[in-house]
Amino acid sequence: MTIVLGLASRAFPIDLVLWDKVAGDSLYAVAVYLVVALLSLLVHRPQRPVIVAAVSLVTCWVIEAFQATGFVADHVRSGAVRYVLGTGFAWADLAWYAIGVLAIALIDQLWLRPGAATAEGPVR
Repeated sequence: MTIVLGLASRAFPIDLVLWDKVAGDSLYAVAVYLVVALLSLLVHRPQRPVIVAAVSLVTCWVIEAFQATGFVADHVRSGAVRYVLGTGFAWADLAWYAIGVLAIALIDQLWLRPGAATAEGPVR
């Protein structure tokens, strides 16, 4: 659902910045969070939401910083890779990623895994 909504926000603009720009950027960060959380489960080391959030936010920021190099824009021809990694740096995206990660981390901590933030060690 996260990916579908994120792609829809780009494919069907409605002249509302919250939908056309903010939703896609925030949902990108949510998707990164979900991938990090799932990877931690796959390696049998589930992590607390705060750890998943930190790794996700750093990942998003590193990808955004990489966009500033222009490498993807200049050298990558695959549309899928260009879409996932992006081709242009934007300072505002850093904030939208933080908001997306914060939102999903709160949902994870308070609704999906209540009590995980106070658990000792990795989430079981």
